[in-house]
Amino acid sequence: MKISLLIFGALIVAVSSLGHTYTGTVTRIKDGDGFLLQTKDKVYDCRIWGIDAPELKQRFGHAAKSMLWSMIKGCQVTVTKVSMSYGRIVVSVKYRDKDIGLEMLKNGLAWYEKKYAPKRKDYETAMKKAQDEKRGLWFDDKPIRPTDFRHHKEQNLAQAK
Repeated sequence: MKISLLIFGALIVAVSSLGHTYTGTVTRIKDGDGFLLQTKDKVYDCRIWGIDAPELKQRFGHAAKSMLWSMIKGCQVTVTKVSMSYGRIVVSVKYRDKDIGLEMLKNGLAWYEKKYAPKRKDYETAMKKAQDEKRGLWFDDKPIRPTDFRHHKEQNLAQAK
């Protein structure tokens, strides 16, 4: 019973902080859509909302990480918490009035995730334009969505057991 109350309390705190804005310094870029944010109080493990960048073991994975690094590493950014996922906060990110998720899409280094950000027509338009112009991962004839890549990786691991 005590554990259930603790979990319930933690869920209430997590949900009540949605929409909260944090300002801090990006101390580490993990991949093309993940980073660590140091505020004055703590370090947050962040994932960029509305996009999915290639995994590091995928083609263009390191290019996506490098692009994110060049845009925000060491920079003071503002993030707005949208949700939680696997212990990370999912955030929209602003740096110098630029939407970093949108910039990743414009550069062709991420997929727009309509499922999670259905009203972001600007995200959809940016991805379509990058596709049409064969920018970034769209240069590849058959780019593999990160979700498909992760799914195949999980299947291969299961078969190996």
